[in-house]
Amino acid sequence: DVVERPPRSIAFGAAWSTDEGGMLNARWQHRNLLGGGEQLRLSAELSHLFVNSVEDFAGRLAAQLRLPDLFAPGLSLRLDAGAVRERLDAYDRDAAFAGAAVEKRISREMVASLGGLVERSHVVQGDDERFYTLVSAPGTIEWDSSDDRLEPTRGWRLGGTLAPAKSFTDTQGGFVSARGSARTYLDLGGTGGRSVLALRAGAGSILAGARGAVPADRRFYAGGGGSVRGHAYQSIGPQDSRGQPEGGLSLLEGSVEFRQRFGESWGAVLFADGGGAAATRTLGSADLRMGVGGGVRYYTPIGAIRLDLGLPVRPEPGASHFALYVGIGQAF
Repeated sequence: DVVERPPRSIAFGAAWSTDEGGMLNARWQHRNLLGGGEQLRLSAELSHLFVNSVEDFAGRLAAQLRLPDLFAPGLSLRLDAGAVRERLDAYDRDAAFAGAAVEKRISREMVASLGGLVERSHVVQGDDERFYTLVSAPGTIEWDSSDDRLEPTRGWRLGGTLAPAKSFTDTQGGFVSARGSARTYLDLGGTGGRSVLALRAGAGSILAGARGAVPADRRFYAGGGGSVRGHAYQSIGPQDSRGQPEGGLSLLEGSVEFRQRFGESWGAVLFADGGGAAATRTLGSADLRMGVGGGVRYYTPIGAIRLDLGLPVRPEPGASHFALYVGIGQAF
């Protein structure tokens, strides 16, 4: 017997770290809006909570409508719109965006997309205050052969993005940004996923365009829970005369993590992260930093509840000598 599942769903997420503060998000989705499998997703997020003052919070509101098989089987149209507020050590940003993209499912594992995005933003970095009207044409490709979305134990996840952009309010022209990532999961000794070695690598570069033409939020930064644990968020890379992050033109980072389960619900991890951002667009020219540490996991039907302790190797003067991260789901 086949029974249609409820068309509407809600989701919630939460995380906390010593450098980025708290994060809360929520999502509402309708999977069959007009009766043809159209998906409408509304999402909201609050982040950088309880870090400094109340006014330093960041937020994001977004809406997405996906129209499947619109032009041909497997070819979908995606419409996006939203607004962003960021208050970071590297920059402050307020922006609104809208865009459209065509997505093609090439195979069970591979999806590609090509679209256009218009963004109006106000970005402040140090004493530099700018207004941007950016038009970009991002193209992406993703390959996912992993065995589980929440708790992968084998397979690959590959992704790449190429995004030429043009500023219509800045006289210095446009730029082209490229970024790629690779993740693989190895089930050691055929243990049924109880002993897993997870590997991650990522790289990015501004292939064309002067540094002054690249908005602060489009430059590359390293450090933090999704990059090099133990180091503060966005802290690794070029800095201004006041010691604040100003972003780079290239990025290189990677992680090695060993995951071991104990019993039905508990597990532990050991990890080493490394990475850095450079002022030039040459990969590998950055002053790479490392972070090492470990953590515990409590496994639930919706993913692992994660607690990690990261220790920076060769920390910056005056920086913290540890960082704690709490969240739902594995680090990568």
